[in-house]
Amino acid sequence: MRAASTEYKSRLGPELVVPMLLILGFTFYLHISSGVWLGIVINSLLLLFIVYLYLQTRYIITGTELVVRSGFFVNTTIPIAEINSIRNTNNPISAPAFSLRRIEIRYGKSGSIIISPEDRAIFVAQLQKINANIKYTG
Repeated sequence: MRAASTEYKSRLGPELVVPMLLILGFTFYLHISSGVWLGIVINSLLLLFIVYLYLQTRYIITGTELVVRSGFFVNTTIPIAEINSIRNTNNPISAPAFSLRRIEIRYGKSGSIIISPEDRAIFVAQLQKINANIKYTG
């Protein structure tokens, strides 16, 4: 019998979305007003790619594993028993996260991943329910 899994979406933070939309909107305007069709196509493809990544960014908790997926870039599986600590962070480093309201998960001897689940508290509580040794710094 396979354990049930819970899937969490990435939080969509305005601190990342608004600047991105402003930049894309401004470049769309410049390309349209200049008649640069290649620029419009490239901007459109970039926008579609960003939407694809957001829709494909998921954090899945199974009975024993945390699976982090983000498009075809990230597909990481972490045994929940190996998670040592979780801490809140606003680190802007590139990560499978669409918000700066993030958590850093440390696992094994030196593994680390930064993610941004929609509801950090419920996400962390579910991990701690599976592994009571996880230390959380909120």
